[in-house]
Amino acid sequence: MIIFLFPLIYKVLTEVGALRLATYGREDCYVKLIKVHNATCPTNAQIVEEELNRFYSSAVVNWNVSIGETITEDELPNLNYDDFLTGNVGMVSSYTSVMRRIYKYYNRTYGNDKNTLYLFFINHPNPDKAGFMPVAGDYGFIFNFGKDYRNNFEILAHELAHGAFNLRHPFSLKSTYQLPRGSTDNLMDY
Repeated sequence: MIIFLFPLIYKVLTEVGALRLATYGREDCYVKLIKVHNATCPTNAQIVEEELNRFYSSAVVNWNVSIGETITEDELPNLNYDDFLTGNVGMVSSYTSVMRRIYKYYNRTYGNDKNTLYLFFINHPNPDKAGFMPVAGDYGFIFNFGKDYRNNFEILAHELAHGAFNLRHPFSLKSTYQLPRGSTDNLMDY
């Protein structure tokens, strides 16, 4: 509680009102960027960190970005690109089998930090989305980074919002308040 006090002539302090504010400390969020096969993936963690923090500047979050180990084609061959298509899974609800194969391989080979989110970068000949990360998911997939669907960093911020903050699209039937697709400039709308 903040109390405003004003001195009177006789130097007696008088309470004239109160303002109740809830304040929050900044929360650190961690994300690791992982290149799969020959995908285009950011190589400068600091630039990605700056862009994510710019998108989230009005929130009480501070992104910490690192570059993870590349998964080569020799390590994980024969990825079925058709299985990346997420049209058969619920909107931001579950991973396809090839997505599970990738993140499980990464966890077995390089380990997993439960406080870190992981973004896997994939070059896909014909993706059905620019990115995919289930609500409350720890693993996201970014398709054809560098081929601008909107703004590449906006796609990263959007997908991380699904995983880190459990945010849904405003047009989702599971959203508390449903709005028409593309009717807002909200990060979660497109």
